[in-house]
Amino acid sequence: MSAAPYIHVRERATDKRTTTTAPSKKNPLRIEQAVPARRAKSQQFGLSTAEFLAAQAVLFTVFAAASFMASVLVGNTLGELERRKAVDAHSQVRLAQADMVRLRQRYDRLNSAADIGDWASARGFVAAYGIGADNGIPTKD
Repeated sequence: MSAAPYIHVRERATDKRTTTTAPSKKNPLRIEQAVPARRAKSQQFGLSTAEFLAAQAVLFTVFAAASFMASVLVGNTLGELERRKAVDAHSQVRLAQADMVRLRQRYDRLNSAADIGDWASARGFVAAYGIGADNGIPTKD
């Protein structure tokens, strides 16, 4: 920033320094003081109104673009995280379904009457009635 406007205003202020006239009965002592010049309302920060508005518009555009880019980046990152979670969940569902098929097969195998009878006879149990019994009458050894 240049000091030229300040020097210019200062020089103008020094030209209008206090002037005195000799006191007389007609003219009492008259002192004029220099009033510092004020900036026009159209000038802010050393810029004209159009330049100031253009600078504000550029600043707004930069902040809006930065906010947009940041939100897009965050949105894409969160979307990718959710996609990966969905892929992992899908693979876990497939593993769980395969485990359920194996467990269902084991359950069916353990609940069949033939398998239960084989298991019982392998361990020395004798059926009192039903499968393995002679005409429903228990046998005596």
